[in-house]
Amino acid sequence: MAEDKENFYPEYDDATLLELATAQKAAKEEIEALGKEKTTWQKRFDHLRMVLIPEKMEEEGINKVDFDGIGRVTTEANLYASIIKDKKEEAYDWLRDNGHGDLINGTVNASSLKAFLKECMRNGEAFPDDLFKATPYMMAKITKG
Repeated sequence: MAEDKENFYPEYDDATLLELATAQKAAKEEIEALGKEKTTWQKRFDHLRMVLIPEKMEEEGINKVDFDGIGRVTTEANLYASIIKDKKEEAYDWLRDNGHGDLINGTVNASSLKAFLKECMRNGEAFPDDLFKATPYMMAKITKG
């Protein structure tokens, strides 16, 4: 933490305590505003990659395209996966009883559950939809080409 005491901001060298407290308050307000701005941009990003681009690519009958300066745009199937609210213990029992107790490590990791349910769906294996929620969707990805 010694580097925290280094003076990275010489504009505060001769500041009074009031000025420093005012600067801290302003910095906190900026951080909060940036957080809200980040949330807004994240929603826009998600809508583009999970709704608009997959719909447009399906409409145009393509599943990959290369754009100069952007890269390769592809779509891939993905899945929202969760345990139904208030069914956690029943879901854990089902996982244990069906040889998937290794997914439980205090809780069930969301990524592990998603991978498990995707595998079940891919293999045509049933899982109780009154315990688990699995919602497939398409998602656009951009990779450097």
